[in-house]
Amino acid sequence: MKTKVLFVGGIWQRSEENTIIANSKGSVQIAANVLQTNIIEGLDAHLQEPVTILNEIFIGAFPLRYKKSFIHHFQWNHSEKSSHVDYNIGFLNYPFVKHYSRLYQLKKYIKKELACCSDYDEIFVIGYSMTFSVVEGLRFAKEISTKVKTCLIIPDLPEYMNLGKKKNIVFNILKTNMNKKLYEDICDIDSFVTLTEYIYRALNVKKPYTVVEGIATDEKAISIKEIQSTTLDFVYTGSLGIKYGVVDLVDAFMKVKRDNLKLIICGAGDGDEHIKSMAKKDARIDFRGIVSNEEAKALQRSAYVLVNPRSNKEEYTKYSFPSKTMEYMTTGRPVLMYKLKGIPDEYDDYIYYFGEDMSRSIEQLASANPKELFEKGELARRFVLTNKNKYKQAEKVLNLLNSLN
Repeated sequence: MKTKVLFVGGIWQRSEENTIIANSKGSVQIAANVLQTNIIEGLDAHLQEPVTILNEIFIGAFPLRYKKSFIHHFQWNHSEKSSHVDYNIGFLNYPFVKHYSRLYQLKKYIKKELACCSDYDEIFVIGYSMTFSVVEGLRFAKEISTKVKTCLIIPDLPEYMNLGKKKNIVFNILKTNMNKKLYEDICDIDSFVTLTEYIYRALNVKKPYTVVEGIATDEKAISIKEIQSTTLDFVYTGSLGIKYGVVDLVDAFMKVKRDNLKLIICGAGDGDEHIKSMAKKDARIDFRGIVSNEEAKALQRSAYVLVNPRSNKEEYTKYSFPSKTMEYMTTGRPVLMYKLKGIPDEYDDYIYYFGEDMSRSIEQLASANPKELFEKGELARRFVLTNKNKYKQAEKVLNLLNSLN
């Protein structure tokens, strides 16, 4: 059968990353970018022709979170097939206006692409993220052609997105109304891919679905033997929202009285100022701010221990499988984090979990046998690269879509 796959998402090319970071005010959607790229590459490996990307980059709104008020249209090609075309869709980037501008422009591209699909036996339209333009775009695609089967990939529930942002009353009212419409409209979508079982349950729909926690990509691993420094680097890369536990991590780290430890933190969020002030008091805290994906990867690979302080205190954690869990595990470095409700038990043999006292857990790993840490990190790396790679995870998505026929 001849199959056409459209991917509606918000990625950027590697060449654009520095520009995106330079224009952003606050955190950048690097994790979402990496996951989407891996999904697309995995899908391409199973298909006769590349996925066509209808792309509207995920960025903050002008002027508070991004320096540009308008994003331009252009064509590009993510594949090795020279005749293939992907589309970066432009839009007005003002608060809330952007959602309607994105949808208006997206509909034009969906209509254009589907008009060229009359000779295809099946058409799959996959959307990434439960956002207004993506959900409504998928619904519109089904209105255009009866051949279309839709799938929505949901990494986060909309009410738990942007937890670190300061919000006013108007924002909260508008977001609440938009979220209500999203939950009503997803009933028209044919299937779902979620990062945890809890996300699917929260949707309150009875549709085919599969769980894909994330995707592991083969990163260069550095063994403990190759780390020459006598300083033990505990590294965190990601959002610095207070709700994500980074402030708690800094405060706990300061209680550990060992001179040979360093805590390296990269990212941005509402915990910035506290982290900066603590770094002035404790020279072992190294705050780097926003860094490129490549720099973050390099820091991860050379870490003694990779840390994620997100805890089960908040309700949203059962709807979360942090992308950095998979990202961390692929480096071959030992991972220290909380056992979140959204993490399946199959991961338990490969991760160190915080106990009730975060400081004590840090101390225990700092005192642990390096060989034990090395072996745990290597086991974790092999587990995710074997079972959670982009080819296997994309195959689950395609199997779900094929089951709809």
